[in-house]
Amino acid sequence: MSRRQVYGLILFLIITILPASSQVVLDRKELDTDFGLKERIVNHIIRDNYGFFYFFGDNYVQRFDGRTLELVNIESLSSNNINPEKIIDVSLMKDGTIVLILESQSDIFHIKPGGLKVDSKRIGQSLKILKSVNQLWWCDIKTPRSIGKINENLILKEALYSSSIDPVRIEEFDTGIILENNEGQLFKIENEVQENLNIKGRLAKISDRLLCFSEDSISYYHESNFKLLVKHDLGFKATLVSKDTLGNAAVFYSGRFRYIDTILMITNDLKVSPIREVLEINDKIKDAYFDDINDKWIIGTYNGVYVFNFLRDGAEFINRNPATKKSEFGNLVTALSIDTADQIYFARETRGIFKIDDSPEKFSLAGNLDFRNNMKLFYDSIRDVHFLLGFRYDGKTNLKRIDFKSNFHKNFVIPFKCMDIMVMKDGGVLMTGYDESNDEGILAKYNYENNDYRVLKQFQPRVRTVNYFEELNQYWVGAYEGLYILDDQFELIDVLNSGRLQLEKRILKDHVVTIEKFNGHIFIGLYGGGLYIIDKKERKIVKSFTEKNGLSDNNVISFIRDDNKNLWAATFNGLNVLDTSYNIIKTIYDHQGLSNREFNSKAVAKDSDGNLYFGSLNGITKINPEKVLNWKNSFGFYIDDITSYNKKEFEQFKQYKPFSIYNSTDSLVLHYRTPDYFQQPYIKPDISLDCDIQHSIGDGTITINDFNTSNVHMGFLIDGVPRLENQFFSITEDYRTELKILGIALLVILLSFFIARLIIDRNKKNEKIKAELTGRISQLQLSSLQSQMNPHFIFNALGAIQYFIQTNNTDKADEYLSDFAMLMRKILESSKARFISLTEEKELLELYIRIECMRFEKLFEYEIIVQDGVDGDCRIPPMVIQPFIENAINHGLYNLKDRKGKLRLEFSNIDENGVRCIVHDNGIGRKKAAELRLKKHKSRGMQIVSERIETINSSKKMFIELETKDLYNNDIASGTKVQIDFYYPK
Repeated sequence: MSRRQVYGLILFLIITILPASSQVVLDRKELDTDFGLKERIVNHIIRDNYGFFYFFGDNYVQRFDGRTLELVNIESLSSNNINPEKIIDVSLMKDGTIVLILESQSDIFHIKPGGLKVDSKRIGQSLKILKSVNQLWWCDIKTPRSIGKINENLILKEALYSSSIDPVRIEEFDTGIILENNEGQLFKIENEVQENLNIKGRLAKISDRLLCFSEDSISYYHESNFKLLVKHDLGFKATLVSKDTLGNAAVFYSGRFRYIDTILMITNDLKVSPIREVLEINDKIKDAYFDDINDKWIIGTYNGVYVFNFLRDGAEFINRNPATKKSEFGNLVTALSIDTADQIYFARETRGIFKIDDSPEKFSLAGNLDFRNNMKLFYDSIRDVHFLLGFRYDGKTNLKRIDFKSNFHKNFVIPFKCMDIMVMKDGGVLMTGYDESNDEGILAKYNYENNDYRVLKQFQPRVRTVNYFEELNQYWVGAYEGLYILDDQFELIDVLNSGRLQLEKRILKDHVVTIEKFNGHIFIGLYGGGLYIIDKKERKIVKSFTEKNGLSDNNVISFIRDDNKNLWAATFNGLNVLDTSYNIIKTIYDHQGLSNREFNSKAVAKDSDGNLYFGSLNGITKINPEKVLNWKNSFGFYIDDITSYNKKEFEQFKQYKPFSIYNSTDSLVLHYRTPDYFQQPYIKPDISLDCDIQHSIGDGTITINDFNTSNVHMGFLIDGVPRLENQFFSITEDYRTELKILGIALLVILLSFFIARLIIDRNKKNEKIKAELTGRISQLQLSSLQSQMNPHFIFNALGAIQYFIQTNNTDKADEYLSDFAMLMRKILESSKARFISLTEEKELLELYIRIECMRFEKLFEYEIIVQDGVDGDCRIPPMVIQPFIENAINHGLYNLKDRKGKLRLEFSNIDENGVRCIVHDNGIGRKKAAELRLKKHKSRGMQIVSERIETINSSKKMFIELETKDLYNNDIASGTKVQIDFYYPK
């Protein structure tokens, strides 16, 4: 017999001896190197108190929050020449600290809760660390070996026991401990006496019971020895025991290197059953973790990480094709119906009406009536018959009346596309739909008793569904373009749709699929528009739900009530449960226990035991509401950081540590994460605070703006379940402004004392400074005069006169000489005054420009502009503007080759306290002019002007601002603009 046949026989024996578990894999995710896993081998997996998973590979440690993988700093291991592959186990302390266990160690390596770094703590000697349930032990590697406990602070307590064996595992009982050595032999130490228990196997403590997993049996410790629990004759060694938080465990048996051959589940009441589904997907398992063994698993293997979702207690599948992918159609169930005998029937779209029974398949063909193209199935409780809608391809619809007890049926062809029917008390069938030829909506009635068919009302839009409310004597009709309300004579009363101006009657999406009364209000489900709750008398919208405020999907296609007065809304993406206060209390998705994520309209039923049935694109989901509503989510909760904002200031605080803020704080923002096995993008946990403080919940943030209380203890509720310890912060009065004012006042008093002593000395010095300043100004004025009358300018002027004489242009020479003489006189006169009028300065500058223009034989044109409103009598310092004009002419305009030179001098008002002068030329620009100079030097005239401006500004008689700007056209120099602003003191 081959090895494969032997393994198959052994597994067959296990299955026949032990009852199999009912675990069904709903969904699985594979995390490999493409997902972000550092390496494909994962040796150990553990979850901390915040919900983070930690993966330990041969050369890495990574943290996983269900969405992203982050590397953990392992420098402390590297500095001790330890590779992560040497880690033989990991343990979680009560405070969430993860301890790394090696063969022997002189440091305790650990990761703080939520941490991204392996820390170390020196223990001073080389020891072996062992773990039991929520407890760490230390063991001396010397013989005899001392054994003691390690407390929560990772401090070694005094030795409690002494042993001659080298233990690999340890578990405690009331009066002693049991040890397992390298060979799997178990020993007991009690009252300082060591005893060989003569049994071999893997030691584990499950639900406060000590168990031994041998190759042929499972035993439990009772009355000083191990007693047989289950005989299985596997012949495999138990290599791994993984426990959940509820007292259940999975034991992994291996008969081959790198392979797991069998997994047995041990419940907290010590029932044993094999698990096959995980091994069918991957049998190269190294470690496994689960909070609830019946919910989600995350396993580490030789080729990545696998996340499994299992079908939980409270949900069953009927007629589901397990091979169908999420994106495909399986056994499409279009309708469900239940009769007065509590018999549930369902219709499959392609063919067949079936009844749900207690057979192994849970259903069978009803009455051998093999109908095809099935749409809706309805029950007439008065006449104990069913009605079935079947679609056709000629624009008509088949309506069958069926008596399953006698296998009798009769067909009637409806002359339009029927979408929905409602059985009336008089035996008639009210039908909704549309005429395919003109797309006109139809509300019609057919009476089987007299074979009477008539159209009751025609609509412009297609009609989808109808419901009659007897206490209102009204028909509520759902159409493709809104909700129509009719009286009992089918006359229109009201309309709710997207065209209504009143907000209380405006439905954003018009396509109404289903209508149901619940707790005194009318609920309507829309295709793409969510769920609306309408006051039945006022016909106004009371409340609405979409994906934005908690609905799983905006396509709501059926409603059904459970026995606990909750309303279940089926959508294209799961189920939503609303209580009588119209709050969503539960949302269930396909990976949590549904046959398919997308349900069919009105394909719902409830049996006499209160179980709910939902028809989907792939079979039926049977729900036990009480059990399902008690399902717990597996989200963790972690605050990344807390930041307080106060105007432009902000401060960050450590999570879960007390801190203090001022009552003037604008906002406090908590950035959080909800780590999970795998975070589906469409699932958002319901997060709230258990304290009475105003706050808002965003995607990953909690914002607090209410700081009226002095102390705040925040507890966090995730889907109504308290998570972790309270976050405490205190609020103190912000006296910082008052303290600043007081400090400034004290500073002013102190400064006043010193200022008073300095005032007299300063007044004495002012006269001296004023005299020195006056002398400096006079000296600069003289320097300015000298700079204007520099030999170079005079030489050029006289040269120009000589040129005009030599060329017999005596008139020009005479005019030039006259202007030159007048300019010299005005310069000499202005040099005697500190300020001259703007009119005088303009005349002086105009003479200078005219002389230069004549000398250069009209190389350039010029204009002087005085804007309206400029006061010609206002006073400005003389000879401040002239050097800039000289620069413009001699350096900017003189070297022009490609265009006529232009010089513009413009005076304008800045405001009532200032005058602006702009010197603008279209010359070659300062950069090019500097390149053409024979010597690069700073103009003496410009230097004197700068000193004059600085001196004038310091005298506070006037303030002068200077700005020089190079002008460009398409990145080519096009001139220079100098702006000189003269400000007068107010």
